[in-house]
Amino acid sequence: MDLLIELKNKGTLENGTDNSAIFSDEDKQAAKEIGKSCGRKYHVLLREVLIFIVLLIELDENIIAAQAFVFFAAGYETSSNTIAFCLYELALNQEIQDKTRREVCDVIQAQGGKLTYDAVQEMKYLDMVISETLRKYPPAPMLSRKCEYNYQIPNSNVELPAGMRVIIPIYGLHHDPNYYPDPARFNPERFTKENKRTRHPYTYLPFGEGPRNCIGTTD
Repeated sequence: MDLLIELKNKGTLENGTDNSAIFSDEDKQAAKEIGKSCGRKYHVLLREVLIFIVLLIELDENIIAAQAFVFFAAGYETSSNTIAFCLYELALNQEIQDKTRREVCDVIQAQGGKLTYDAVQEMKYLDMVISETLRKYPPAPMLSRKCEYNYQIPNSNVELPAGMRVIIPIYGLHHDPNYYPDPARFNPERFTKENKRTRHPYTYLPFGEGPRNCIGTTD
């Protein structure tokens, strides 16, 4: 928050800014560890994002505080719920659990016993498990968007007028048997490369889609 206010008031960060006033020792250590994996200093990346946000938009302290709360709520609650649902499904599906565990153990062993960013990227089956979790338990059951102009729905007589709110039923899409046969079944194999290629991309929207999708998406 101190960093955000400094950026708002001064329009920049002074070279002499005391990082100790912004980052705790734990923050600095985490930044070093992340930097080793992704090749960039974490606090530098954070500063770039904050500079862009604060200078691009006129922000007062109330808006800054509100956005900080949104980042916390959106980044913490959704992740914790997804992890809980994932563990729940692994507990119910022993075969999937065993396969996931074998992959994790094998990859970590190949990385010299270290859990690194690169190691996580090699865990393809784990990625499929998480994707299936997000399909079955999407963080947001629906999205709301507003039509910017009149739109005629193809192959129909329905026209959406400009300004109309449109609800995208994410949960409904994720549980539509036309796209996901036996949708109540937890099946990570739905997310092999081959299966993803044959499925319409807009039938899987755990992070939304378009320029205003969730910033947490990795794709």
